[in-house]
Amino acid sequence: MRILGRVLLEGRKLTGENDATLLELLKPGYFDTLVSSCRNIAGYEENDGSTANKSYRAPTTAVHSGYEIKRAAEVLVGQAIRKKDKELLEDVQAFLQLYRTTEWHGKITAPALNNLKLKRLNVPEVLPLTSDLLLVRKYLVERLSTLTTDVTNDTTKQNWRELAEVCLTRLIMFNKRRGGEAGNMMLETFTNRPNIIHNKEIFQSLSPSEQQLCKRLDLVEIIGKRRRKVPVILTEDVKAAINALNTRRKEGGVCESSQYVFAVNDGRSMNPLRGHDVIKKTCKQVKLKEPELIKSTNLRKYIATVSQIVDMNESEMGWLANHLGHDIHVHKEFY
Repeated sequence: MRILGRVLLEGRKLTGENDATLLELLKPGYFDTLVSSCRNIAGYEENDGSTANKSYRAPTTAVHSGYEIKRAAEVLVGQAIRKKDKELLEDVQAFLQLYRTTEWHGKITAPALNNLKLKRLNVPEVLPLTSDLLLVRKYLVERLSTLTTDVTNDTTKQNWRELAEVCLTRLIMFNKRRGGEAGNMMLETFTNRPNIIHNKEIFQSLSPSEQQLCKRLDLVEIIGKRRRKVPVILTEDVKAAINALNTRRKEGGVCESSQYVFAVNDGRSMNPLRGHDVIKKTCKQVKLKEPELIKSTNLRKYIATVSQIVDMNESEMGWLANHLGHDIHVHKEFY
């Protein structure tokens, strides 16, 4: 929506119509105006006619603007059909026809994608330092224990929030999950998690070490990217922390209607905490050499890189890819 707003403001400047709406601009006659608008907000520069010399200061903005404009046009198609507005329907469909030809791709998308590829050439992959990760883990384990006790004995909004942030950070870093996936864990999902120990046949078929892991760790399945079912492993300290959070939600100031485990506790918000923010906040509490490298994306690349040292076979690599929430082909190509 923000990108569409910027496109609209730029379109008004180019047309000189200060009260122009997006509805008016999504017509074939304004197609070139929208192309120019997207180029301007993305910082387009053209040295000569070749695609290689067309550059953007913000190529991602150029790519996303196309997606947003197409989505807005498709919404208008639906509205026109419902209202039986044939004139609007013809205009928007003609606009989409222009968009779907090589017009938009050649003028906006292709140069932007080319810029993105060029920017990634010869750029080294910088991963988090193992020493930094160990320091963060030590801090999280200590704070998790202290805060769980504090929240259980004397809950305040401040210590409930801090426990939720520390617990979410611990969960993301232990599982190498995407921040948004772990943060969106629902109360019902946690409460109804499976317990393999209750299935005696399966439990007895496991090796002694696997049985010990089952006793120490719990598994919660959540929805990941592209609606994939992805696992989240809960350590004993995380389970204790989440149980403390759940039993003290009211005292912690969480809205009763919120269904998230890691909810924003301002009394009215229905949103969960953001994984990126809690990791960043935690890293500021510890003296690290490279704190800016500790992000959920880098953590996932870190585990994928380190796993190569142990010489995993194809099946084991597939298990790791499934845990990270993507298939083996994505794992090999991008991680």
